[in-house]
Amino acid sequence: MEMVFGAQHRYELEAAEKMLEALGWADQIRIGLSGTECVQAAIRLARAVTGREKFVRFAGHYHGWLDNVLVAEENGRAVPVSAGQLASHLADSIMLPWNDLDALTRTLDLHGDQIAAVIMEPVMFNIGSIEPESGYLEGVRVACDRHGSF
Repeated sequence: MEMVFGAQHRYELEAAEKMLEALGWADQIRIGLSGTECVQAAIRLARAVTGREKFVRFAGHYHGWLDNVLVAEENGRAVPVSAGQLASHLADSIMLPWNDLDALTRTLDLHGDQIAAVIMEPVMFNIGSIEPESGYLEGVRVACDRHGSF
């Protein structure tokens, strides 16, 4: 086990080892201080591995307060939520409707060579608790695997 940032506590290392053991399939784990930080780390990692810049996200999902993920939907497009937020920071974000596997599949078929990742809440909580349709999450995984997206 290797620690890559300073000021961690030994309990973080012990917790990480226990999580890896419990999961059984992961080789490494990253502990973040917030969901926002973890989303940014996931996007950066997906971009590094794939060499692609874009990511898919879904209307109504919340992924943190940073400029590239804090969005509202307007006519199916991601738009800034607050003053001071730069619209240009949303250029790599593709907004799709939640629970629409056909929309995701079409998007990946058209732009899969540009899409590093698909980020989502597996159960949408930002606007109420909305469960995925039966088979939706499995279909997303298959579509991402087919196009080499995370």
